[in-house]
Amino acid sequence: MNIVPPIVAGLGDGVLLFLIASGLSLIFGAMRFLNFAHGAFFAAGGYIGYSIIGSSAPSFAMLCAAVGVAGLIVAVVSLASEQAVFRRLYRLAPVDSLLGTYALLLLLEGVLLLRWGPNPLSTPYPGSLAHLVKIGSIEFPQYSALLIAVGLVVVASMTLLLYRTRFGLQIRALAEDRLMTQLLGVSASAVSAKVMLLGGFLAGIGGALAAPTVALTPDLAVSFIIQAFAVVVVGGLGSFYGSLIAALVLSTVQSVSVSYFPEAAGIAFYAAMFLILLLRPQGLFGRRGFDIAESASA
Repeated sequence: MNIVPPIVAGLGDGVLLFLIASGLSLIFGAMRFLNFAHGAFFAAGGYIGYSIIGSSAPSFAMLCAAVGVAGLIVAVVSLASEQAVFRRLYRLAPVDSLLGTYALLLLLEGVLLLRWGPNPLSTPYPGSLAHLVKIGSIEFPQYSALLIAVGLVVVASMTLLLYRTRFGLQIRALAEDRLMTQLLGVSASAVSAKVMLLGGFLAGIGGALAAPTVALTPDLAVSFIIQAFAVVVVGGLGSFYGSLIAALVLSTVQSVSVSYFPEAAGIAFYAAMFLILLLRPQGLFGRRGFDIAESASA
């Protein structure tokens, strides 16, 4: 029994889930705002990537271009949503804001349906990444290795952003004490807009990277956002690094179950979530109050 290939595949899938969950964690951490529409941003990134790449195998450079363009376009859409919709929801009760963002998800899902139709679309793997990596007797997809590498780059970049820049300091300050941060002269609305822009960019590149691995349909928005919320809860609300660990663990459990326990494949992800929360109700890196400012030291 060679368990390495499903583990590598699970880690690759975990990176895709992390890209959407990390944006949710940042948004919740800085703004205490649950953005259900984030799933539609992820799906939009996939469709934009498909529109650029098409149905023929792209080159690696074409894939990089598609991922970058998708991230930028979705970031703009996310910022526009923040300016036009989300700012009217910030002061509402969490249930009301959640319903508002879910309504936006349904609206954006309808836009995707009108633009690309209901039939599943798929983008092939880049020709240079369509093979298996062989290390001795172990084989795993090259594309999974690429996704893991992307995850490492994103984590390193976000760590530098959060702990080595003024913007990162502002995010962590808002997360810790929003009122005091505003009294010190930080514009919460400006930081919120930038956080939403960043979260949209991460969701967009995640969707474009996912395009070769999933069938693109409008309801992809709902399926991914449910799993992303599960990751955020398991990682600890507001914990960026918690989302990373939770996404990798839950996706790996799912991948291994598909390979070796197919009868449990449909419930493995949520069963693992249940067990973790049973042992640690606040999540892996969470605490009773909050976390983004403390996640590195948890």
